[in-house]
Amino acid sequence: MAHFRKQSQKSGDLILDAIIRLTYKVGFRAVVFLRRIGFPRKPGTAVVIWHDGQVLAVQHSYIRGLGLPGGAIDACESPQEAAVREMREELGLELDTPTTSFPAAISKTQKFLK
Repeated sequence: MAHFRKQSQKSGDLILDAIIRLTYKVGFRAVVFLRRIGFPRKPGTAVVIWHDGQVLAVQHSYIRGLGLPGGAIDACESPQEAAVREMREELGLELDTPTTSFPAAISKTQKFLK
C-alpha cells in the first residue's frame, strides 16, 4: 500500500516533523548511553537446577526467551543467600542451603531459546 503526503501539508510542517523525529532519535540514544554509564551493573546470581536431564528455566517479563532464575545481590548479602532469596521470590521454592552446592561463578548469563 503506497503512502501519500497529504496535499494540505506544507514544507514547513515536513521540516518540523523531521526535526522532531531527529530530536527523538538523538535523545533516546543519549538516555541509553547515560543510563549505561550512570547505573553500573550490580553483581548478580543465577540458579541452575538439573532434574531428570532437564534444566529449570523461567520466562522473565523483561527479556525475550527463557532464562535462569536469579537476580541482583543485595548489600551485605552473600551470593548463596541471594540465590535462595531469588528462588523464593520468583518461584516460591525454598532451597536447603546446607545441601545446596555453589560450584562456580560466571561473568555472563546465558539465554535459553524456546
